[in-house]
Amino acid sequence: MNAKILLGLMAIVPVILGGCTNKCGISTKDGASAAATGVSVLEQTGANNIYFNFGKSNLTKEATERAKFQASQIQSSDHVTLEGRADERGTSEFNMALGAKRAEAVKKELVANGVSEGNISTISYGKDSPVGNRSDYKDIEEYHALNRVVTTVIDTK
Repeated sequence: MNAKILLGLMAIVPVILGGCTNKCGISTKDGASAAATGVSVLEQTGANNIYFNFGKSNLTKEATERAKFQASQIQSSDHVTLEGRADERGTSEFNMALGAKRAEAVKKELVANGVSEGNISTISYGKDSPVGNRSDYKDIEEYHALNRVVTTVIDTK
């Protein structure tokens, strides 16, 4: 097959699949199965986590795509809480502020993509409420990366 045709097909497949390729970890709205389990599609698929680079609060291209996908899954009546975290390096004060900045960055992107600002709360746990147990990870960098995150939680009422 001609290389130009192949490249063209590779470029159009994500558009056909709804604009959210494997970076988001999901390409469909599977609300029915999520509703049956009482878990949001975001949580069920792991698409509720947006990861950040070390010491940064700006969204990467992949993080922006994940936030856009999240916005597409959040219903107008949903209230969400954005839980910002940081890895264990640095002071508690620095990491608390960093977690807050990360949550605000995600909030800004969700609002830009149609989620009502009034339906979003943010909280920072800094390094005080880590995801996972450090002892479960042989690779400490993997553990640190896991905790440079904002988790989007759809609040149940």
